[in-house]
Amino acid sequence: MWNCQKCGESLEDSSKTCWMCGTARDGTQDPGLRPEPVRPAVPDFAPQQEPADQGGDVRASIEMENRFLSGANWFFWIAGLSIVNSVLMLSGTGWGFIIGLGMTQMIDVIATEIALQEKEAATVLKLVAFGFDLVVAGMCAGVGLLARKRFAWAFILGMILYAMDGMIFLLFQDWLSFGFHVFALYGIWNGLKALRQLQ
Repeated sequence: MWNCQKCGESLEDSSKTCWMCGTARDGTQDPGLRPEPVRPAVPDFAPQQEPADQGGDVRASIEMENRFLSGANWFFWIAGLSIVNSVLMLSGTGWGFIIGLGMTQMIDVIATEIALQEKEAATVLKLVAFGFDLVVAGMCAGVGLLARKRFAWAFILGMILYAMDGMIFLLFQDWLSFGFHVFALYGIWNGLKALRQLQ
């Protein structure tokens, strides 16, 4: 290696002249070599594209996830409070929650009426009725589990069954319970819409 005496460029031993300024190894200038002048770097003032802010997308996704879970959880609330209603009705308290299933309430009313006539078999009748209540409520909770596993058809099936259940209250003109069925169906429907957007 050797350094050019004029510009100080480091050069290989095989080089006879500096490729930068044309100076020979002994310091003489080669008149036949006209090196291109080094142009100063021009700064690039082109606007840089900023990375897209994905914060809004993340927030929207979280909101959709919460709406989906809220819709699926309706089935658990309905199933759980239906069991509570059955316990209260079969024990003779005479009150319950409007969120419960009409099917379980109808089973309990029939069992209670028969138990009043067949007092000796009242306990057995109520236990059998409660067994049916558990099956119906369990089916409702099962739909909720499938809905949380992101099966859209579970939402649809649950809404159809719950709408049919609401017809029981409409038949007996229990407007408060029927209205709550409509409200719950709206919440479940919102969960289904959120699931479709997430998919």
